[in-house]
Amino acid sequence: MKLRPAAALVAVFAVLGFLSCLTGTAAAEEAGQPVEIRDGHLDLGPALAGGRWSIRLKDDSSGTARWRDLDDVVLRVSDAAKSGVPASYGFLGTAGSTVYLVPQTQTQAPGVVWIGWNTQHPGLLAALLESIPLFLQEPKARACCKCSSTTEGSGLPGGLGQRRVAS
Repeated sequence: MKLRPAAALVAVFAVLGFLSCLTGTAAAEEAGQPVEIRDGHLDLGPALAGGRWSIRLKDDSSGTARWRDLDDVVLRVSDAAKSGVPASYGFLGTAGSTVYLVPQTQTQAPGVVWIGWNTQHPGLLAALLESIPLFLQEPKARACCKCSSTTEGSGLPGGLGQRRVAS
């Protein structure tokens, strides 16, 4: 097959353009880089695999659920998550000041992940455990961040600073 130089050059640029567009989960995984997630549904939860416990992230952001190690993920939160501090959340700062709030329930705002809790890891289901207590204690985040979790307003029992055991 004989190609004209101009056609060959166009083909090369098309391939290079396609390769440069390989971003997201598949490209990051192939490159051994952390996967960057910008929006969609995620869950944090305990996992039991090979007799070892860990906290993992269930990633539903692409439509296909996958459990990921926390070290393999970067959550990128856009300006769409900016909000004023509610008066009842003074631990985050002065009421009305700007913060980034990541919800535990689905939001329609693109660029905002929503992170819930999950105890449905296949290893847990196979172990037939009756209960799994999970406590968020002194979460570690970058200096610019404060982490907390609440079920306030969701219709679920509990809230900040309260330990609850599911019955």
